[in-house]
Amino acid sequence: MIPTNELRIKNWVLCDGKPVQVQGIDPHRTSERHRGAIDIPDDILEGNTVGKWIDKIHPIPLTPDVLEKCGFEKTSYGVELIHERWAFFADGKGARLYFSASDDEYHRASKIIECLHQLQNLFFSLSGKELEYNP
Repeated sequence: MIPTNELRIKNWVLCDGKPVQVQGIDPHRTSERHRGAIDIPDDILEGNTVGKWIDKIHPIPLTPDVLEKCGFEKTSYGVELIHERWAFFADGKGARLYFSASDDEYHRASKIIECLHQLQNLFFSLSGKELEYNP
């Protein structure tokens, strides 16, 4: 489960084992057993959304494969994404993401970024743009 306060519209998450993009967030939607919901694209009616309880939603773990689908490129040390003024590097272990705002060296992010939605949120905060992901 992902807390609703960690999600933004356009984040990618897993629902029933499939990657889906968040279309809406409602932390106040509740039932006896559920608290919080998101809207995702409807598989049946194109252009519509369907609500899913937040406890049915899971993060997409960062792996080299997921990072490559976000535009990271393989290097001899792992995978990296270079932006205009900063870069991300993952060492291939899937759980360590490093960040650099200079040409000198990479520094481990102070908070370990383990999931795609966390990386998307950081990327958006730094660039004002969405991180592309092609599942």
